[in-house]
Amino acid sequence: MKINDNWTFEKEGCAEQVTLPHTWNNVDGQTGVKNYEPGKFNIDYWRGECRYCRRLTLDGTYRGKQVYLLFEGVNATARVLVNGKLAGEHAGGYTAFQLDITDLIQIGENELEVRVDNSHFQTVAPLDADFTFYGGIYRDVHLIARERVCLGSESKSYKQLKVRADGVSWYSAAVTVTAWPENHLEEPVDAVLEISVQEGEKTVAQATHPVRIRSGEQIKAEETFTIEYPHLWNGRQDPFRYLVTARLLVAGGETDYAEARVGLRYFRVDRNEGFFLNGDPYPLRGVSRHQDRDGLGNALTEKEHREDFQILYDIGATAVRLAHYPQADFFYDLCDEYGLIVWAEIPFVNTVGGSGSYDQPDAQRRTFFGNVRSQLVEMIRQNYNHPSICFWGLENEVAARFDKVMIPFMEELYALARKEDDTRLITHAVNIREGRKWKSDLYAWNYYPGWYGTTRHDLGRFMDSQRRSVKKPVAISEYGAGGSIHQHTFSKRKPNPDGEWHPEEYQALCHESFIRQIQKRNYLWATFVWNLFDFGSNRRHEGDRYGVNDKGLVTFDRKVKKDAYYVYQAAWSEQPVLHLASRRYDRRPAGKTWVKIYTNLPEVRLTCGEQSFTLKRRGRVPFILKKKLLLRPGENVITAAGAFKGHEIRDEMTITGTQE
Repeated sequence: MKINDNWTFEKEGCAEQVTLPHTWNNVDGQTGVKNYEPGKFNIDYWRGECRYCRRLTLDGTYRGKQVYLLFEGVNATARVLVNGKLAGEHAGGYTAFQLDITDLIQIGENELEVRVDNSHFQTVAPLDADFTFYGGIYRDVHLIARERVCLGSESKSYKQLKVRADGVSWYSAAVTVTAWPENHLEEPVDAVLEISVQEGEKTVAQATHPVRIRSGEQIKAEETFTIEYPHLWNGRQDPFRYLVTARLLVAGGETDYAEARVGLRYFRVDRNEGFFLNGDPYPLRGVSRHQDRDGLGNALTEKEHREDFQILYDIGATAVRLAHYPQADFFYDLCDEYGLIVWAEIPFVNTVGGSGSYDQPDAQRRTFFGNVRSQLVEMIRQNYNHPSICFWGLENEVAARFDKVMIPFMEELYALARKEDDTRLITHAVNIREGRKWKSDLYAWNYYPGWYGTTRHDLGRFMDSQRRSVKKPVAISEYGAGGSIHQHTFSKRKPNPDGEWHPEEYQALCHESFIRQIQKRNYLWATFVWNLFDFGSNRRHEGDRYGVNDKGLVTFDRKVKKDAYYVYQAAWSEQPVLHLASRRYDRRPAGKTWVKIYTNLPEVRLTCGEQSFTLKRRGRVPFILKKKLLLRPGENVITAAGAFKGHEIRDEMTITGTQE
């Protein structure tokens, strides 16, 4: 059960009652530092150790049980005490950890204390990144009771089943189910593990697996099944999942039960033709997502995750990069259920901790290496069963000055990832030439033409040059531009990205250009807009609000989809899209003015007073229509209308013509 309520939170001697998920940086982590200098640690939101306490009242039903605490996410380090005794520690803010507290609890009242610290550690990744490191117990906490003979899990995981699929095709698949029965009694136990695989209401495979478990022992039990003509998990079109169940029986009685929903699919990446799912081309066109929200920080409930996912799904994306860290298990479940391909990654960003070489690191760097390895294993083992995940990401924009360390360290991380999971592909995101040679199956570029450096028309040319230079398949892991819904101009001149003027129209103009260039290049195995949502980055001192990276297609509070959102929705979605752009540019000089429409309808009727035009989709980018209209002084109601499957689709905006 979840134990999110009735926590006392203490910070710097002050205490208050809170409900989890909770972060202490939901306000100051989004306000922005005014004197940030790149490469220097001078972020001014509060970072340090805080304390969470809660009473646990356990009744007689817990007597004779194994009792665990499961923390889904605590940033960045956690030290957990039960009745004043250490239950365990964890370093890493984005993966779960489970603690056995059986020997520490008692029937009746118990005291639970969690000391959480988001200080700047040289030993815990990430050290430095363009996002706020919110402190707190920001995901759910669970109290779990099991019988003394139960199903355990691999170390660094909490999932009771692991399901592996080999040789998957439309004709057959070999499915291996692994469980970890364990015995906490003082004598050996003979037990039976019953495993089944269900396709809807039909059982397509089952096995009975007798096991003998010695006292204090955990064993590994596996069964492999062949499924003929499997129902494949086929992206958005058909994200079908099988139900795998395991029952542990002792003397005929069930002592534990576990289940997992898994999808069977196969995929590959071709250097010239991109991504293939189940043998067919399946272009991965998507966005990246940070998990925080205005006023909440990273402390999201299932409600906010569902809202985020709906916005993601509605844009028509086929893929999502969940950057720059493992995200909530619930969000991966949504991607599984609705068929989005996922790039999941560890929070190894920008900087390598400590000092020294790879072979002779100082103590801090040695610990940092171990922490990155640990977070990689945790991410893979905890998320292995998600069919949506096709790529494990090993790093993002680690700087060129670490090249001599990164060459051997990436070799090591790659080997570790392949050892943990040889069914998926390994990738990483670079913004330097050196990073292209670091070990991986695939790689991708973070590149921002039109915002940093070159013009918005340079994206395709740059990616072509990278494709020629490196033999690995290449993708675009980040691209985009800032945009404020409060700032407007039709000027095509590039704003200063570090300045306070980030007009919404320029952001949309960039994405119009980017999508044209992407559509010509099938070799790109994936493309990810940076970012789906504006997000907290306390170092940012730009745009119309400090402390926020405004490259999102949607505002930080999720209330407004910017014009650029509809550029992609019109290009990707199969649902009807009709959007009049620049609706917030609602005061303009009277006279001729441009009206732009993003749509996937075959034709649109545009009207403004007595003016009426029929615009038809045509050309290389048919989802962008535009027309000059005469704007009269005063209010002008502009209407766009079209038809979709016999139903009228309309959009309307009111623009005031001024005499200025």
